[in-house]
Amino acid sequence: MPNPWMPQALKADVGDHAPCDPEFPARAIAHITADREATAEAPLDLVPFANLMGFFTGSGSGQAPHILWDPFTGAFAQFLPATSRAKALFDAAGGTRTNRAGKVAIQIESLFFPHCLASIFLEGPPTESVDPFAVRS
Repeated sequence: MPNPWMPQALKADVGDHAPCDPEFPARAIAHITADREATAEAPLDLVPFANLMGFFTGSGSGQAPHILWDPFTGAFAQFLPATSRAKALFDAAGGTRTNRAGKVAIQIESLFFPHCLASIFLEGPPTESVDPFAVRS
């Protein structure tokens, strides 16, 4: 692998690097932060990118993905090199080691949860939740 760090990413190395399982093919796993439980009736503000960066570089380093991506602003940060396993996925005892299963197993966590209020798109206070499946013109 030429460069295990994305050149354009905010590099925030959390350490604790460990190898992946090379007997599995390389893969990328995309998932959402899902850090708040909102509903259509009670939407909640999106957690700011900087707050999640602080979490993953602090008390949440044991849950860090490789990459945190903010689809609303385009910002992204990398916490572990591509040659290391990340720790954002749950591993059941005795099951597949989902954080390691792959020659590389890149975890990309998108800053999003259902019914989040993304005020970056609004003028004034947030008034509607973001529907990721809505058709936009």
